[in-house]
Amino acid sequence: MKIYTPQAILDQVPTKSLQGPAVILAGPQANLPLLVLAGIELTADFPQAEKQSTHYEIRDGYDFLSLSLPDLGMTGQALARMDAYLKADRLLVTGSQHLLDKLDRQLALARPPDRLPLQALILFFNSLLDEEAGLLDDIDDQIESLESMDEADPRERLASIVPIRKKLQGLKRYYQGLLEVFEEMGSDGNQHFSSDQIKVLRAQKKKADRILRTIVDLRDQLNQAREALQNQLDISLNETMRFFTVITAVFLPPTLLVGWYGMNLRMPELDYALTYPLVALASFAFIVLSLLFSKKKGWF
Repeated sequence: MKIYTPQAILDQVPTKSLQGPAVILAGPQANLPLLVLAGIELTADFPQAEKQSTHYEIRDGYDFLSLSLPDLGMTGQALARMDAYLKADRLLVTGSQHLLDKLDRQLALARPPDRLPLQALILFFNSLLDEEAGLLDDIDDQIESLESMDEADPRERLASIVPIRKKLQGLKRYYQGLLEVFEEMGSDGNQHFSSDQIKVLRAQKKKADRILRTIVDLRDQLNQAREALQNQLDISLNETMRFFTVITAVFLPPTLLVGWYGMNLRMPELDYALTYPLVALASFAFIVLSLLFSKKKGWF
């Protein structure tokens, strides 16, 4: 645990009550002493229908923020969580340790006047938006590489699309929730934010909206690449079917002859010595001419 104030940095709970604004970085969960230290009185009957989603709640006397960050590696599923209890002069943050460490590093490098609850929250949002904007550039490069891999097997390229699509889907859900968070924060129901801070939140909302539109564009681009690859597979399958159709048509007359002369009947032409070689020669000539004709037409 660590406590940041404009005057000092504390690594343990103070023996006396905190004076002035402070940012409290707790562990995975907020216990009662920390809530009391932050001046938070929990609303016991507050609905928890959105407990596992990214959302912002304006409660009686304080605001509650819950962030569910997606796994930015492969699956796009929720990986890290952060909960924040916000008052005008207090910010209590709990959640995944690496998110707390991120905010800890930012506050350690910040100027003392910027170690304020609302400023710390805005600083954290800025870092999230900057990092994930760079991630979208990497996804764009992956999609372009899929489109340029002409010699690779289309089936392998289609399989590599699946993790990218899952990642984009997770990011899309996350940014839709983040836009709702900025919208709710901008309403400032408890009047925690100054007019300048509201302007900063609006700017962050616009940036998140641009990132969301970029995600949607990348998803559309990925769908187009998937459809192009699927068309290649369909064309390959059609060529295979056409080849077998030509072969079947070429050997259909000889097959008819086999069935004709395979019947247990006395054929008059079988009395002549030249019947067999003539029938064999005619069959061979038909097969060769049919194959040459099909090749000339480009059927295989």
